[in-house]
Amino acid sequence: MSRLRQILVHNDGFAFDPTTGESFTCNSTAAFIINLLKSEKSPQEVSLELADAFDVTGQDADHDVFDFIYHLRILNIIE
Repeated sequence: MSRLRQILVHNDGFAFDPTTGESFTCNSTAAFIINLLKSEKSPQEVSLELADAFDVTGQDADHDVFDFIYHLRILNIIE
């Protein structure tokens, strides 16, 4: 997850990768997930925290986290 650690995420959803110069916008859920992954939480830990923070079921949180990680892999942000 080395490239992920480089990404800076602002509270308003603006994300910037200083190594490539790419910028992204993300919603509060995506920013939450990115910040937890950057702190080296496992996907399961991220799901639990997401469920608590956004008052969603564990199943919905799992789906959202694993789907988001899939997209981060497609973008080569994580391995």
